[in-house]
Amino acid sequence: MAGANHHRCIKLVLVGDIYVGKTSISRRFIDDIFHDKYQASVGGLFQAKTLREPNVTVQLWDTAGTEKFRALLPHFMRDAMCAILVYDISSRDSFENIKSYWLDFVELNAIPNMVKFLVGNKADVETRAVSDSEGRRFAKNRNMLFMETSAKVGVNVETLFIEAAKAVVKAIPESQVVNGGIRLEDYRKNHKRHCCSSRS
Repeated sequence: MAGANHHRCIKLVLVGDIYVGKTSISRRFIDDIFHDKYQASVGGLFQAKTLREPNVTVQLWDTAGTEKFRALLPHFMRDAMCAILVYDISSRDSFENIKSYWLDFVELNAIPNMVKFLVGNKADVETRAVSDSEGRRFAKNRNMLFMETSAKVGVNVETLFIEAAKAVVKAIPESQVVNGGIRLEDYRKNHKRHCCSSRS
C-alpha cells in the first residue's frame, strides 16, 4: 500500500485562445521571466517545476491556441489532472470562447475528478472587458476554481499553481494516482527522457 507522503507528478494543461498569455504564465512560473515579444507555442510546450508545498512536481503542458493545432489537443490532455483555462481580461472574445469551446473540450477529454481552474490573465491592464465578478461567477456556476493573474508583473502566478496542485492532491486519491502510474518514482522509470525531473 502506498504511503501518504509520496512525491507526486501532477500533469497540468494550459488551454485557451491564442494571445491570452498561456506561454507567459508558464515562463513566469518556471523561470520567473517575462518577454514582451509574443512567441506562439507550436503544438505543445512541456516544462516542469517541483513545489515544496504541496510536495509535487508540476508537469506543465502549454498548448497552442491556434485552430491548426487543435487536432493535437486531445493527446496533450491525456491523463491531465488539472486543466487551466486561460482568457485575457481585456478580450471579451477570449472569455466567450472559454464558454463556447474550451470548457466543453476540457470536459469531453477529462479524467474523473479533474480539477478545472479558470484564469483571467493580464490583470495589470487598465481597460478590461471581463470583470472579476463575472469571471468568478461563471467559474462557480461551472464548478471551477478561479483566479486572476498577471504574467507580466508576476501577480498570482506562483499562487495559481500552488492552489491548483493542492486541489489536485485533495480531489484525486492516492489510489488513483498509483493506479494511473503517475507517482513520481514510477513516472521517472517509464519516462526517463521526459520530464518530472526535479526543478526548483
